Amino acid sequence: MIPTASLKAFEPLAAFDDVERARWEQCASRGRHGTTQRTVILSREAGLGGAIATAVADHDEADLLARDGKIFACPHRTRLRLLASIVAFRGSIPDEAAPAFLPEEEFERALTELRCLHVEHPGWRTHILQSAWEVPLRWFVLFDPSERRLVPFGGRPSIRYETAIAAARRRAARALHVLGARLPSSTVIGLLEDLAEWLEEFHEDSRIVLEYGEVAGLLGAGEIGEDTTARDIWDALRALERGDNDGAAASYSQAAERWARVRAHESAN
Repeated sequence: MIPTASLKAFEPLAAFDDVERARWEQCASRGRHGTTQRTVILSREAGLGGAIATAVADHDEADLLARDGKIFACPHRTRLRLLASIVAFRGSIPDEAAPAFLPEEEFERALTELRCLHVEHPGWRTHILQSAWEVPLRWFVLFDPSERRLVPFGGRPSIRYETAIAAARRRAARALHVLGARLPSSTVIGLLEDLAEWLEEFHEDSRIVLEYGEVAGLLGAGEIGEDTTARDIWDALRALERGDNDGAAASYSQAAERWARVRAHESAN
């Protein structure tokens, strides 16, 4: 299994249509409030054929979160995410090399299925962003360092951040303003803009959660306890805002070097 970290959007039940809302309410009534839990909902099987058929899940999953007497749901939309990733992957490689990775008929089938899914469920969005081998530094912009929590994951310590979507949007906007003013040609701006646009897709009362997941195992127990990436990123942004380029570079380098060491596990594997 490739270690992955996740950025999740949990929406209040009011954001979902009547059918999904009833499903999540029923599941929440059986579960424990105050914790994150995974719920499996059986759905109609309509997988792809060919080489990628086995990769299509025939279950729809959601994580549920209870906060302040309200239930929030993060649907996994596995089918939507898989089809979108196939189409995106095909667009990222040269046409002459594509058949070696994905037969043209499989790509066309995935594209057709994705279009049909958007027609069938026009309100569906991708609630989960995933990253293999690392936590992208731009994700930390959405959180305050005080929102960092050590949590158990798979028998070992991991890290979790949680915040209100309104706060995440404000932080993303501030970071974009600082970067636009001080580093207008930075390639990070486009990536952060994409992240800010993703946040705009969700209900204004949503919760945003960052989970290190399996990636935490690449840091080790000692490093997990000492990981201060969100603080490093915000120290860098505040220094940049003051015009302290050296201080910004020092704080950013500390975070970047930490995650460069983590990404090195990909080459080793």
